[in-house]
Amino acid sequence: MRLNLLIPCYNDSVNDIPANLLPQRSDVRYFVSHQISPDRAGIEMPAELDRPDVIYSAFTGKGVALNRSHCLDMARQAPRGEDEICLMTDDDASYRPDSFDIVMDTFRENPDIDIAAFRICTPEGQPPYKAYPDKVKDIRKIPLSGKFYFSTVEIAFKLSSVGDLRYDEDFGVGAEKWPEGGEETIFLSDCLKMGLKMRYFPKEIVIHAYMSTGKARKSVRKAQMMRAVACRCRGPFSFEAILGSLRVLYRKLLRML
Repeated sequence: MRLNLLIPCYNDSVNDIPANLLPQRSDVRYFVSHQISPDRAGIEMPAELDRPDVIYSAFTGKGVALNRSHCLDMARQAPRGEDEICLMTDDDASYRPDSFDIVMDTFRENPDIDIAAFRICTPEGQPPYKAYPDKVKDIRKIPLSGKFYFSTVEIAFKLSSVGDLRYDEDFGVGAEKWPEGGEETIFLSDCLKMGLKMRYFPKEIVIHAYMSTGKARKSVRKAQMMRAVACRCRGPFSFEAILGSLRVLYRKLLRML
């Protein structure tokens, strides 16, 4: 079994990645997808990424969903073994020495699953990242609202299971249509529609600061994005989409007061 960390970065954030790499090991690879805007074409790969376990690829484009899909393409095109596990991460996420073994051991002990969800640990002095269930839980539907939701950096999956699936480029930071987010929820929902099996494990695998783009303040625009996600995942006439429409109306009324 081998663990592949998929690390999308944008412009200068590539310089943050070397500090978060752990010592080399034969069963771990890092795929660094460096998305560069047209006006920053001269950015180069940091010398610290010149390691045998790091595969680097730069391309011109915009949008985190496109970047995450590029990460997946890199892993698909690289030499592969039978048991390739992917862990989608961020340029500002860091790991403990036991993090990678926790992920791989989880898949070894649960050979029936395609996707595993874990926990985020925040740095000392910061509040918990979010409310997590205390017990192992099979996930049959991706939650679209509420305190329990899935973040990209806590998700690992079998590369062979996701096939040619890509992230929806209409959603996520940098998207033209819905830059407020939603790309991870849609990706996981698409995975479950394919019949993949997902399970949550109350194990901490990654360190990430409490503040993130996913915790942006409530707004009409974010409510509209969440409704769009509900329509994309459940359908325009689903309960979640109708509830999303009511949430948009409520926030518009609040703004008028």
